[in-house]
Amino acid sequence: MVEHLSGKADVLVCLGGKPVERGLAAADAYAKGLAPQIMVFREDLPDSILALQQDDVDIPESRHILINLFKGLDIPEGALITPDEFVDTTYDEAQIARNYCRENGCRALLIVTSPYHTRRAL
Repeated sequence: MVEHLSGKADVLVCLGGKPVERGLAAADAYAKGLAPQIMVFREDLPDSILALQQDDVDIPESRHILINLFKGLDIPEGALITPDEFVDTTYDEAQIARNYCRENGCRALLIVTSPYHTRRAL
């Protein structure tokens, strides 16, 4: 994680794609007090998963993996922001985070991603 913070962020934005890796990094940043909330996105589901879910096969979404990870690390559910909109790209995640910040007066975000993804995410 690269740290160039001059103060505390309002929200940790945990980008999708690598739920365990990024979730652990977000949990670490939360534990360090870098932000009081973590935003977790709902990734688009492949058609095959939707078909299985229609047949009552329980396939967890990646955000449920993150939510369970955070719960296991004693991060309160109230600290999680879980928008209902599906996302397919980093741009979609940025749009949702921007809208949340506009509606809730956030001034600073900390983006949690993987090292290889950093150039694309910015």
